Amino acid sequence: MPQELWAAAIGLAKEHGVSLVSRSLKIGYTDLKHHVRGDKKPSSRAKRKQGSTDFVELRPQQLTLESNSSSSTLEVTSPDGGKMTVRFSAGSSFDLPALVSAFRGYQR
Repeated sequence: MPQELWAAAIGLAKEHGVSLVSRSLKIGYTDLKHHVRGDKKPSSRAKRKQGSTDFVELRPQQLTLESNSSSSTLEVTSPDGGKMTVRFSAGSSFDLPALVSAFRGYQR
């Protein structure tokens, strides 16, 4: 986010509180809190850029279990830190796009 927008968000957070502003502007609470404090800690977005991907396409054949495993875990994390964990076993059937869509709708 551009620095001038962070400055505006920081001003609002100082006046109205970090929680209210982070929810209203859909900014990560922890990132905003660190900006308000003036911490030098990298934002969650900066951390994600170091070692993770924003988009991953999974095909049904990629959601199969390894032959020596009885279950698998799929974890989805939103930019604001919300986490959804799906544990499934051999023969499980679920609509992954619908689950992720519902999770993203819940996070908004």
